[in-house]
Amino acid sequence: MSELNVNGAKLWYSVTGEGEAIVCIGGMALVSNQFDFCTPYLEKGAKVINVDLRGVGKSRPIPKLNYTDYADQADDILAILDHLGIEKAHIWAAACSHIAVRFAAEYPERTASLIFFPWYSPKKTISHVFDAGVQLSYAFDSMEQWANIIATAFTSTERQKKLIDWEVPMIVKNLEPEMFRIHWASMKECNRRCDLERIKAPTLMLMGDAGVAGNEANQREIGLVESTIDAKVETHLIEGCGGTYFMIEEPEETARALLEWLNANPALA
Repeated sequence: MSELNVNGAKLWYSVTGEGEAIVCIGGMALVSNQFDFCTPYLEKGAKVINVDLRGVGKSRPIPKLNYTDYADQADDILAILDHLGIEKAHIWAAACSHIAVRFAAEYPERTASLIFFPWYSPKKTISHVFDAGVQLSYAFDSMEQWANIIATAFTSTERQKKLIDWEVPMIVKNLEPEMFRIHWASMKECNRRCDLERIKAPTLMLMGDAGVAGNEANQREIGLVESTIDAKVETHLIEGCGGTYFMIEEPEETARALLEWLNANPALA
């Protein structure tokens, strides 16, 4: 576990395992903890790089940067790869897929493959959940009330209790109310669809098939990605899992799917 000074921020990252390098970009509240359950399986066959986004988790300070196009966040990933001497890596993101999409579009020569949930712009069907979080953060000066909503809204019903027990304290620890408001204000207006046609790397859409994030709207997004990206595109659904929580709910199956993908699309191919 290390820290790297980049553009006025201290970015926390960790590197475990050996093999194809894969950068894991978590959501704005869980950040690297989103991969806590999956990493022990994934690192058996890959070099796993976990990162906390600036201002969240163990990275500081709260940013005063341009979140709208996510160029700064993509450059943070680039700086970590440069620091580690990694020429080409697989870029994997779930809830913050816009960062991975931006990176793959901006740095095709550094992208071995792109693995993401098709959420490069916020869906109107869930925006009200985050808007409510802003109001709750002002009312209670804490993310606990919103965390309870998130832990139930984005997973399958039978797994909600487990998620509440683990995720709520994790979000409260990682995410300050001010950081949440900064992040959501920009993410709400962000749409990186324009980057899709610039992506040249093999692309895997990886997601769960249940919960709010695993609905019909994402089927339309899958079709858009397939018709826009001028590269190999595949989709893999993790059965019975929340759309962006599959790596928490079924970590072993997720790691198996990823390792198969990495082996089929090596960085040096």
